[in-house]
Amino acid sequence: MAYIIGIIVVVLIAVGFAMTKSSDTPTTITTEPETSLPVAETPAVTDTESADTMTTVIADGVHTTAVTYLTPANNEYLLDVSLTTENGVITDANIVYSQGAEKDPNAQRFEGAYKEEIIGKKIDELDLSRVGGASLTTGAFNGAVDNILAENA
Repeated sequence: MAYIIGIIVVVLIAVGFAMTKSSDTPTTITTEPETSLPVAETPAVTDTESADTMTTVIADGVHTTAVTYLTPANNEYLLDVSLTTENGVITDANIVYSQGAEKDPNAQRFEGAYKEEIIGKKIDELDLSRVGGASLTTGAFNGAVDNILAENA
């Protein structure tokens, strides 16, 4: 009987983790010093207003930032994010994982799927959700995009 109760407890815990949203878990996103990659030197962001919407256009070039985030196991991971844009559209992306993130299965699933979700999309319209099933890595990436937009405002 104790064996069955133990299995039920494990299943309930697994279901609880699966249903947890990234906003339910504490995350820390901070901007680290920029890497040595070249950054666009033109005026970065301009607002253009049409009859229906207002969009932000970021300068063409490579934009970099670094973000950290915490996992439920209290591991702090660092992502160095570089996005290349042309006319406000992402044409290339690169993420360098460190502090153990490169070995994390969730980060590996995100790595295998994120480019398909962002290449060809407007940077100011990105709002990814659980890419590759990795909600925390996706949240950190969204934070990096927000940092890039803010740094180039």
